[in-house]
Amino acid sequence: MAARPETCQATVAVLTAEQSPSLPTALLLISKPGIVLAETLAGFAGILLASSGQLPPASILCWTLLSLIMAASGAAMGNCLLDAAADRQMPRLAARSRALSTAGNGLVMTLALLLTAAAFLITALFLNSLALLLLIAASGSYLLLYTLWFKRSSPWGVLAGTIPGALPPLIGAAAVTGQITALPLLLAGIIIIWQLPHFWFLALQYLEQYRQAGFPVLPVTHGMDLTKRLTLWSAVAILPALMLLSLSGRFSEGFMLVMLLTGITFPLFCHHCLYRSSAYRAGFRVSLAYLAIILVAIIIDRI
Repeated sequence: MAARPETCQATVAVLTAEQSPSLPTALLLISKPGIVLAETLAGFAGILLASSGQLPPASILCWTLLSLIMAASGAAMGNCLLDAAADRQMPRLAARSRALSTAGNGLVMTLALLLTAAAFLITALFLNSLALLLLIAASGSYLLLYTLWFKRSSPWGVLAGTIPGALPPLIGAAAVTGQITALPLLLAGIIIIWQLPHFWFLALQYLEQYRQAGFPVLPVTHGMDLTKRLTLWSAVAILPALMLLSLSGRFSEGFMLVMLLTGITFPLFCHHCLYRSSAYRAGFRVSLAYLAIILVAIIIDRI
């Protein structure tokens, strides 16, 4: 008799969990480098949108990106600590749980505090008060508002979770101009919308694991049908926001064409994953590629 896919996945997760990573590898895993990279790119895009395509002084650029990297890494480590008990109930996070065990709670907490404090200090000393307030808001909303509260209490906690993810463009804009301007704000709105299908694909894929861990994600509380509909409609909603950005008069026709093509293709692929193949993991991965295309296209077009 062939093994069930769920059994195979659980076996792979157990085998992964049994492999003890080295300390550097463990710390890298806990810091969630993929998220850090995305937030850094979003911050860089915000800088370019606010500065009319001209790079700010190298010192401002470096301090801004460094503070984003450090704050995002510190927040990721804090999140791993706060979610440690729940993560152990989810086989998909077995490697992260093993990494935390290797590094130890004490070291991870120390590094999280040091990275966060250093990011705040750099921003206060070398940037400005608005950038500092936004950076504090990003870290605080992720760890307190989302991780400790809404994520554990409401199926709509993902809405609170979109706040820290959308702030890097505003932090970048504030760092170079001292204010929040229209285009970085529009990019923040695009990232807010994008996070909805991105997360709901993950919730659909690992529905039972979220249920086991006690997280009231939307498919657990309201069922898969509503989650699928909202996932698709939020994917569709990204396109008009991208067109507003493209028609701002600050971008090339090539950029507009890329945004139009990807903005149409993404919801079509989402529909296929949701209703034709149940390939929720593929939808999640493509959403990552979609955000990367948006951010890299902005950066290339504005430089």
